[in-house]
Amino acid sequence: MDHRNRLLRMRGFVIRYRTSIQDLFLVVVAVLVTALTMYEVDVFVAPGTKPIEHTIELDEMPLIGDALTLGLLIFAWRRLQEQKRESRRRIAAEQLARDLALQDPLTGLANRRRFTEVLGTLSPPRRAPTASMRY
Repeated sequence: MDHRNRLLRMRGFVIRYRTSIQDLFLVVVAVLVTALTMYEVDVFVAPGTKPIEHTIELDEMPLIGDALTLGLLIFAWRRLQEQKRESRRRIAAEQLARDLALQDPLTGLANRRRFTEVLGTLSPPRRAPTASMRY
């Protein structure tokens, strides 16, 4: 049963974060394709020298780093957009819940909670009676 629960939790994790997993997978693939290209082809060949294939030279490493940086920047930008979308959705849901809590669902009129809230803002706050006023 423990194995089944673990699989269900893993499945839930993958479903919840599927876009992030896909984006990270694309970043990894882009970096690997860049590295493979650098390995197969000598990109920076000095004039008059023979190209050295099947090695990643030191001068080709920044290109791999650039591919990784660009991929991670795109990944971060997409996560930011996703967070903004989620925040807007939650704010709208909270506003809807507040509106529903302050209205009668049948008539659409303000309910008792809304009435007391508005009444509290319109009337001045009540002061507690002092000892001299009691007698």
